[in-house]
Amino acid sequence: MQAARCHLSKNNKNLHITFFFVRRNQTYSRKSEADDVLPRDHSAVTPLRGLCAAARRLPTRGRCRTGSGAAPLPQRGSARPVRRRRAAGLLLPPPAMVGPAGGAPLENANPLIYRRSGERPVTAREEDDELPDSIDDREIFDLIRSINDPEHPLTLEELNVVEQVRVKVNDAESTVAVEFTPTIPHCSMATLIGLSIKVKLIRSLPERFKMDVHITPGTHASEHAVNKQLADKERVAAALENSHLLEVVNQCLSARS
Repeated sequence: MQAARCHLSKNNKNLHITFFFVRRNQTYSRKSEADDVLPRDHSAVTPLRGLCAAARRLPTRGRCRTGSGAAPLPQRGSARPVRRRRAAGLLLPPPAMVGPAGGAPLENANPLIYRRSGERPVTAREEDDELPDSIDDREIFDLIRSINDPEHPLTLEELNVVEQVRVKVNDAESTVAVEFTPTIPHCSMATLIGLSIKVKLIRSLPERFKMDVHITPGTHASEHAVNKQLADKERVAAALENSHLLEVVNQCLSARS
């Protein structure tokens, strides 16, 4: 005759259910061994479904009775760990890959280098302090053109990652839109570059501006995922709470010596 026994234990958040199949005084704790002796219909273990449901109703307070060294479960009203923000959702490269001195090989070892544009001429209207000075496309481009690339000792302008024609500003509606173009379609630094651009704008512009930083359409394999994450204020704020990531962003924003 065939029979089955069930051992129930509840350790912290995990529910452990172990079945022991018995036949002729022989115990099989592995399912692969039990399949050789149990019938195909498994009618003998049908009543165990009720035990599985009962196991979910085991008390969760106090110390687990089974197992040595079981940790006590949290009591009701006790302090629970605070839910972390979704910083891990950002598609960021590993720390070893960031920077020219990283241990990993460069993704684009020989990028094209473009000529830098000249400095913006200052007009008489801009020198007059009594006239309102509106923010335009060139002013935003001047803010982000000198951001350092996280992989090469070059600026985003020299790699043609940012261009003035891809910067759109509406000072009346307080909106800024910046498109940036990664050097290769599978660039793992795309999120870090977009994050550096967004942090630069946040630190430089008044709070009234709404910023949209996204990848130029059709230039990156994961542009939709990267754009969605850069638009998520919660993820951006959580990423900036990471001390290592903030250090890398500050290096991208620092002036080259």
